[in-house]
Amino acid sequence: MKMKRILLFAAVVSVLAACSKETPSVHDISLSVSEEGGGDLTGRDFSVYVVAKKASSAENLSSDRLYDGVLAENNGGTLLFPETPAYDAGRPYCDFYVFSPYQENLVPAGCPSAEIRVEQDQSEGLDASDILFGKTVNFIRRENDPNVVLGHLFSRLDFVIETSNPVGAFDWITMKNVVLGGVYDAEDCYFSPSPFTGDVKSCGQFVLSDDGLLRGVSVIIPPQELAAGDFATIMIGGEEHSLKLDQNLVLEAGKVAEISFSVTAELNPELRVDVSVRDWENETMDFTLGKLLPPGNTVTDIDGNEYPVVKIGSQYWMGSNLRTTKLNDGTDIYRVESLDEWPVTDKEAYTVYELDFENNPDRWGLLYNRMCVEYEKLCPEGWHVPTTTDWDMLGMSQGGVPDEASCIANVTEDLKSTDGWLGCPGTNETGFDGYPVGYLFSYISGYNGDTPVYFSGFAYNGETAGWWSTSGYWAESVFVRAFVYHSYDMDRYSVPSLNAFPVRCVSDYVD
Repeated sequence: MKMKRILLFAAVVSVLAACSKETPSVHDISLSVSEEGGGDLTGRDFSVYVVAKKASSAENLSSDRLYDGVLAENNGGTLLFPETPAYDAGRPYCDFYVFSPYQENLVPAGCPSAEIRVEQDQSEGLDASDILFGKTVNFIRRENDPNVVLGHLFSRLDFVIETSNPVGAFDWITMKNVVLGGVYDAEDCYFSPSPFTGDVKSCGQFVLSDDGLLRGVSVIIPPQELAAGDFATIMIGGEEHSLKLDQNLVLEAGKVAEISFSVTAELNPELRVDVSVRDWENETMDFTLGKLLPPGNTVTDIDGNEYPVVKIGSQYWMGSNLRTTKLNDGTDIYRVESLDEWPVTDKEAYTVYELDFENNPDRWGLLYNRMCVEYEKLCPEGWHVPTTTDWDMLGMSQGGVPDEASCIANVTEDLKSTDGWLGCPGTNETGFDGYPVGYLFSYISGYNGDTPVYFSGFAYNGETAGWWSTSGYWAESVFVRAFVYHSYDMDRYSVPSLNAFPVRCVSDYVD
């Protein structure tokens, strides 16, 4: 047993390049989405349908789908998507269909149409009733990525009051007996209203604007023709009053109809209603598909240190090494300022590379002893030190396959930092920013009587980025996962538990 441990340690010191397998590259597709006329899409989510085809041809959303209404979310200009669709050389053409907000099974299998409708009570907000749709078809990937322009499928009505008594209690508007929804054909881009009607309550409250008019109340309804006569009611001082149209009003998708009317000093609305129609004006926002973020763009440890968060595959990772000096229950971690104190085996401890606390960059993080990772109190709540399985999932997200030793070939180019490496630098396309800070090693160099004498030092700065794993081998020898300077492999090493390595936390949440 003793000889086996020595052999394992020797393998670590030589920094084995155990992986040599090649893995196929994945051709990512980025999807740019913007709203017709511009639009603030912050906080919106999307239903995304993708159909892959062998050749440029007619749309067939009823056929098999590469993506069938998956949920995609917007977070700070990034489209949150379960995974990036792989380029299929056998079916290079793709049709993209995007609806917002997300609705499960919005376009059922074998059907090109979606049933859409507005909320009848819109007093809490308009987003759920503002249905957006866009598509791009017969797209084939070359140098660019597809763009989908979203348009409003319904109409918006803005109400404006002219009154000599602006302090009156003007409340909500209720549209009376209007069409609530219908069926939208995503291939023909045609809306068929349903026969079902009902009342729809408005959103917002009337506020005096700079032009002396009361504004701020709106409602969204599907395209339809409102007949002349009573079409809505307004609550004024707790009493309901009717609003009337002099002639029929045709409401079109993507248009805003401004409904103006006057109210006398006695707080009775006059019958006169003026209508003006304009395009639905908004702002523009772009999205990228593939680079994904978790709940929140950053995570903060108990010391107040903030870390970027990146989604890679189905996992959420910190985008830099941990640098907390406390466990997440508030317990201080012992600070080691001299190699004479190392190794520390009776309590949680940390240090920095070459003991240079004054010039240790944040991205390098701290070097932690094994006890720090054993009791699941090092990472922030909701996060943990990765297991071997977590590391394998990271490698597989880059197209790799673990071998019997959990070594994964040719997967770290997009995980490595762009700088700091003596060879084989990365692109950091994933945002993982694996930087080769090196580590602290320690082993028994002899004995003073029965007392072991340790030799400790720092090594492999610029050559190795290694991180603790919670998975162990036996008490004296445990696993770390490492990137190296001479390849793009992800290696797993068995190392003495006396060493100190950086920590990279991964979220408990997995999509």
